Amino acid sequence: MNTTPQTINHNTNVKIRKKTEFDQYRDQFSMRMKPVSQRFLKLLVKDLVDWAVHDDNALILKQFFLLKGISTSDVHRWRKKHEWFNQAVEFAKSAIGIRRELGALTKKFDARTVMKTMPNYCDEWKEAELWRARLKKLAEEPDRNVLQEIVEQVLAPIESTGLVPEKPKN
Repeated sequence: MNTTPQTINHNTNVKIRKKTEFDQYRDQFSMRMKPVSQRFLKLLVKDLVDWAVHDDNALILKQFFLLKGISTSDVHRWRKKHEWFNQAVEFAKSAIGIRRELGALTKKFDARTVMKTMPNYCDEWKEAELWRARLKKLAEEPDRNVLQEIVEQVLAPIESTGLVPEKPKN
């Protein structure tokens, strides 16, 4: 058994490359595989957010990726893999949703068309849509007092705040 200490090379001229995580995607215009680095993704979401916030024609999130030749499946994969990428996409979605809603309110866009897709852009719209669907389902069930259930759903959160006085007991 050798007990001699090993010498360590402390040569500072040797460059150690950081391991860069790579992915790839198929450019839908050229049909060629292209490399994807973290830098590429960070520049992509920077462009996405800038586009979503400042371009008045940014009305559909998929439109941005389509113009870049990036498929939806690649975007979904990157969103699952990188939380910061997902957050940037959600921010862009919110900016687009606000533009769409304001456009409908000012009659710049057809309100019925915007309403149908707003749950894709805004969590409040999604919740309202789910609530309406639950109420519709309740209304279709026989032997249900729908009005009573609606009142209970609306008043229950208010009563728990202490803003509604208790009923006097007779």
